[in-house]
Amino acid sequence: AVNYYLVAENYIRPKLGTVKLSQLTFPRVQSWIEEIAYKDDRLLSKAHVEKIVFILKCVLDDAFAQGLVGRNVVSAHRY
Repeated sequence: AVNYYLVAENYIRPKLGTVKLSQLTFPRVQSWIEEIAYKDDRLLSKAHVEKIVFILKCVLDDAFAQGLVGRNVVSAHRY
């Protein structure tokens, strides 16, 4: 099972936690995905990276539903 809190604390918040939602762009997310793929100088599995990205997508889906963002930039990402 995926611990969403740990994923957020270990992967999302360190790199994206200070980024305003209005400044979160597809290129920035793409760069973040490349960075997390090489956590601590080791390559994470594609499945693990996909789970992390999926969690960010869910967070941004919720932000979109609440009117906090105009679109979910992660939705444009293809695994």
